[in-house]
Amino acid sequence: MSAQEKGKKQAVVIGAGVSGLSTAHALLEKGYTVRVIDRMNRPGGIISTERTPYGLVESAANACIASDRMEAISAQIGVPLLPLKKEARARYIWRETRPTRMPLTFREILDFIPRLIRFLFLKSFKPARVLPERRESVRNWGTRVLGAPITERLLLPALQGIYAGSSETLSANIIIGPLFHKKPKRKGRLKGSVAPQDGMGAWMIRWKEYLSSQGVEFQFGAEFKKEEIAQFPDTKFYFCGSLGETKKLIPGLPFEKAQTLTLSTVTIFYKPDPQYLKGFGVLFPEDSRFESLGVLFNDCTFPGRTDVRSETWIVGGIRGKQLVEKDSSEIISAVKGDRLRLLESLGIKGSLLEVEPLEIKFNRWKDAVPHCDLDLEAALQEKIELPPNLFLIGNYLGKLGMAKIVDYAFEVVGK
Repeated sequence: MSAQEKGKKQAVVIGAGVSGLSTAHALLEKGYTVRVIDRMNRPGGIISTERTPYGLVESAANACIASDRMEAISAQIGVPLLPLKKEARARYIWRETRPTRMPLTFREILDFIPRLIRFLFLKSFKPARVLPERRESVRNWGTRVLGAPITERLLLPALQGIYAGSSETLSANIIIGPLFHKKPKRKGRLKGSVAPQDGMGAWMIRWKEYLSSQGVEFQFGAEFKKEEIAQFPDTKFYFCGSLGETKKLIPGLPFEKAQTLTLSTVTIFYKPDPQYLKGFGVLFPEDSRFESLGVLFNDCTFPGRTDVRSETWIVGGIRGKQLVEKDSSEIISAVKGDRLRLLESLGIKGSLLEVEPLEIKFNRWKDAVPHCDLDLEAALQEKIELPPNLFLIGNYLGKLGMAKIVDYAFEVVGK
């Protein structure tokens, strides 16, 4: 440590994923000398982007939700964010025998209208009537408040596609609860899903480069030594790794029963064809009998991703718990079976069903996301006692999604 650094506030960030980079950025703005430690050899955590001859391959998230702070950071580090293409507005959910943009029947829509009016009224004037109850599942909350059809056909498929959890135990307090908190009006230019032109991984790399240029020290391929916490009581330590990593480093946290979920992505490139379905992608509910949670149509999402047909199939979570642990060839075979069934449902016949892919890319991440279930809810309701120089930041704390994690990191550092 230099003489100049000795006079500044010191902080160590463990983890260089989204949580870690956000925390380092916030600490830098507060005047700290910051050191970031990560056992991987690059920034981004599970987020990375591979450039292939046929287009970009995202290992995990392919976009994030726009927010004021995300826009400000992207401008600061020199990475413009792009909105979705118009054709991505079409989003599909499988119902019975085919994908549909509206998975409700006309009668179900009519029955839902009075429930929707009642919900909006109570949310504004008597919110306690529609707030999630303690240890209430999303399915129970949705059936109680919105009705069974909208819950089973729209709400649960959408949330399972995002959280990869069990419809029986997904926590309404963690997932639905934040919707009842008043939010300040956004002043940002962009809305909805956004992403950099060169992919999410390129964004992480550029973010790290910016922080390095401002004096943040990065140590990759390194393990954090817990002894430092006691050795340097005046230094602040921010644990920004996954739930599994954090439990190993900090014993005694109330997350013993909390689970993490493994996810795999299979990105497949094909020659373009006008018969392929256009849109953001398709979600497959639990009763659909698909192995996959959903599929993203990358050629329809953001400009510059690919010039051919590109699909990313997502496997794992609770539903695919057994499949996701198998050999990559078995997972790819299951995905091809799902793809064939999807194409046949669209009335596609002939050689297009048998065409060989141009390239296949496989990614698997163990303990990728927390299971946002009732056990995690119970853990979050317990008081977490930590030394005064130790802080936790991560998606297992009920802050779900990249934009919310970034905001939470700045909030913690600000306190």
